[in-house]
Amino acid sequence: MPPIALAKKRLSWRRNTILTRADSSRFEFSGPPLTLTISNLPFGKRFKPAAGTQAFYEAILRRSLEHAAPEWRAVLLTSDGEALSAAAERAGLSLARTAEIKVRGEAAAIWVAKRG
Repeated sequence: MPPIALAKKRLSWRRNTILTRADSSRFEFSGPPLTLTISNLPFGKRFKPAAGTQAFYEAILRRSLEHAAPEWRAVLLTSDGEALSAAAERAGLSLARTAEIKVRGEAAAIWVAKRG
């Protein structure tokens, strides 16, 4: 079962839950304000942003904030904690590393970002 289908199944008991798999730079959001963004950010192995990873991460965070409720937060997976930390700081977000994991043998971490 694809991850988005599994998440929808597990959260089916919640009312007003909208789950979408999308490219945040192209997605036109028209629903209620976001309370949670979950993203497996590119690690830079197969996809290398032209402006750099930090700028790309910052763009994703700022795009989420455009549609965010006051209680918004993000759960983010990346192997580039340095770029994510710098992007979060530039976007005015607090960031905490919550777990260190391996993804296909590569060290990565799960981070939680929120306002202020």
